[in-house]
Amino acid sequence: MCRIVALPPFFPKKKAMEIVKDFYIGNDDGTGSVYVKDEKFVVNKWNQSFEEVVKQKLPLFDHMPYNGWTLAHVRAASHGKNTYDNTHPFVKGNYAMIHNGVFHEYAPVKAALSATHKFKGQTDSEVAAVLWNVIGRRKFIKTMESGVYMFLKRNGRVDVVCKSGGDLVFQNTKYGTVMASELPHTYGRKQTVLEGSFKLGRNGDIIRSNWEKDDAANWSWEYNYMDGYGKRVKTKKGKKKNVIKIEKDGFDHYPDEDEYAENMALASRNGYVWAV
Repeated sequence: MCRIVALPPFFPKKKAMEIVKDFYIGNDDGTGSVYVKDEKFVVNKWNQSFEEVVKQKLPLFDHMPYNGWTLAHVRAASHGKNTYDNTHPFVKGNYAMIHNGVFHEYAPVKAALSATHKFKGQTDSEVAAVLWNVIGRRKFIKTMESGVYMFLKRNGRVDVVCKSGGDLVFQNTKYGTVMASELPHTYGRKQTVLEGSFKLGRNGDIIRSNWEKDDAANWSWEYNYMDGYGKRVKTKKGKKKNVIKIEKDGFDHYPDEDEYAENMALASRNGYVWAV
């Protein structure tokens, strides 16, 4: 299986290298990363192992720390030879995508999409990247049966889809949320995802999610979207605290609900609390 990671804004290069170094063994069929600069994708990828990339001092994470998300991938080939065109990430439309797992139904889907799209490589992952652009996020989530997919959008946000026990863990850090196939033991307790979907905001936080935890508790949670603003208020004891005031009129003042949720998540990370 491949290994993948989504690194939030301002995440240090050294820590990024440590994460990939921890899980790259056995995934020697390609190494790549992608980030957005001036609404354009910057893709660095080579059909070489991570070890060779490091040895040759190739610019996998040279842009870090950076004010934006970075996706990275190390490949264990399942479909297609070890070539540049089969190496992740894949840029299709307004998205750059990396994938871990096997898209078992890719052959008939590729045949159907070939009428309107020319594929460069032989991977199931490239087919999944095109499918996302054709049918959209909601249908993609309902359609896919296995694997973990990470999509970096041209506007700087990230979508993550995990189906049927694909390898995915995450932890909230001071830089934002780190999501990966696995994280080093130094990251302590991590949330392990059985199945679900996530939207990650440009500031590094989870702004929308619907997921199931992979343990005996088997519980799930979601972020809520509520319109609000930050202000100082006095408690009954006279002490001041930061509060996000929740308005009942929902999205009336926020036509872009992702942008609103992004701002709320940032406020929460900076020490605000929510109150009605």
